[in-house]
Amino acid sequence: MSQGRQARSWFHSQLHQMAQQPDQIITPNQRLALFLSRDWAQQESLVHDVWAPLAVCPWGTWLSSLWQGFTLEKALLGESTPVLLTHDEQVQLWQSLAAEHAEAALEADQLARIWGLVQEPSGCNDHQL
Repeated sequence: MSQGRQARSWFHSQLHQMAQQPDQIITPNQRLALFLSRDWAQQESLVHDVWAPLAVCPWGTWLSSLWQGFTLEKALLGESTPVLLTHDEQVQLWQSLAAEHAEAALEADQLARIWGLVQEPSGCNDHQL
């Protein structure tokens, strides 16, 4: 069995284990959530006529659902909710955090490279799974 097939087989076994749990799988973006959902459906269709969809969503969607639940709960209790940051405020916050912690991040990256923890993504793409 080729390395690609082994990796894909391992990936599907891990995904299948995660799907058996009631929790959601959170991805960093919509593209990966869609890929996982489609891949799951394709694999399950080979074995089953009917299957439960994979509980997967991107980070932003998951975070929005948490915020909506929080604001609804506060509203039911008659309490006010804090205001969300605007896009510009978010960018400014991330820029200030990045500037404040840039040196520590570079040190961590250097240590990871020294310890051999960083793999260069030469030729790696989303379709190799």
